[in-house]
Amino acid sequence: MKIQSEHYQTLKQLLENQVKRWPEFELYGQLEGHRPERVRWDVLHRTGLKIGDDAGVEDPGDGTPYLPLYAYMNDNHIDTALRNAMHELGCEYAARSANVHAKPAPFDAGKRVLSDGQFMAQLLNTGTGEESVCLVTKNGSVVVEAEARAKLVANPDSFVLKDVGGGTHKLAMEGSVSAYLPAYEAFFARQSEYVVRECEVLYAPGSKPDDAPQAVIEDDKQVLTFDQLQGQCSKLGVKEFGGQVLFADAKERPDGSASVPFYKVEAVNGVSEYIEPEIHAAAAAMGFKQAAELQPDMKLKTSGPALG
Repeated sequence: MKIQSEHYQTLKQLLENQVKRWPEFELYGQLEGHRPERVRWDVLHRTGLKIGDDAGVEDPGDGTPYLPLYAYMNDNHIDTALRNAMHELGCEYAARSANVHAKPAPFDAGKRVLSDGQFMAQLLNTGTGEESVCLVTKNGSVVVEAEARAKLVANPDSFVLKDVGGGTHKLAMEGSVSAYLPAYEAFFARQSEYVVRECEVLYAPGSKPDDAPQAVIEDDKQVLTFDQLQGQCSKLGVKEFGGQVLFADAKERPDGSASVPFYKVEAVNGVSEYIEPEIHAAAAAMGFKQAAELQPDMKLKTSGPALG
């Protein structure tokens, strides 16, 4: 590469910072029909880097990232550096030398949870049975492939969104080109990944409601889909929820003691803090009632700490 080592390290760090902020940039670019060169240059532009030369474009001196690359390089040289950096960052689509658009990889349920409250999902054409990968943002907007988008615009009633459990969700159009999920909370609950722990609180014989428990038993963590969690809750007899807990009725034991089995949800989509609204959405979708004494009613957030 023609780029100087010090300049390359600065360029790579700027790109890496942006990739961490926007890890879905390749998927988004592929859905939008962008070729690899466009995708990597888009990331460069998002870094805010000002590229100088030896003919008057100088460092603004205001903290804006600056490199004098045009003083000894042209766009082809810069593109080579971008491809190399993208390869080192593991962004293989953006690193491709063949500047030809390629569709995203087929849907992978294990990779459906993305950053910032977003999901990878499947768009289903109910008329033809065709499925294609799409991206669902945290506000319910749906980004689809260009080819599928044209068909969706022409006949929106023929398309639904599939969640990981196989359930379908109706789409609506905003204007003539943008699709979104009117019932986003239901999709969010069913597409999410839950880290839970089965627990049981034991009370000594003769305990009163305000007495401290005798013991709390906790099993190992489990990573579950919505359907798996719903099945486990059904087996346990869960009926109510509050805070981060999905709990069943107290059970009396032969020795006069009592126990309260429950599931504690410790994370939703990799987030472990401020997740009560997300748990509320899942519990409501499962038909559980809220224990008013444990947690006030809350609405699922589409921004903020839990969803970015």
